[in-house]
Amino acid sequence: MCIRVRSIFNEEKGFGFITEDSTRESVFVHSNQLQEVVKERDRVEYEKERTPKGYSAIRVKKYKLIPIKPILAPGRSCPVRCSSPGCLTIQN
Repeated sequence: MCIRVRSIFNEEKGFGFITEDSTRESVFVHSNQLQEVVKERDRVEYEKERTPKGYSAIRVKKYKLIPIKPILAPGRSCPVRCSSPGCLTIQN
């Protein structure tokens, strides 16, 4: 699952909340479930675990985009252009 961190993680208290982009649901996350440093607005991947108080995020790590390079036939131009950050448009 990929989401965006919207709430500030409280380092002093050792917990914070992750807000899912699609549902706006807030999920509790404890610092011992962070596999790396996560900052405000980072995209992260995690699993949800049901607890008596609701859901808790486990195995939280940053979501990393892997750049790809299209393989084109000789003399062809790339049919993909970037129209805005995070959005690709296929040209016909």
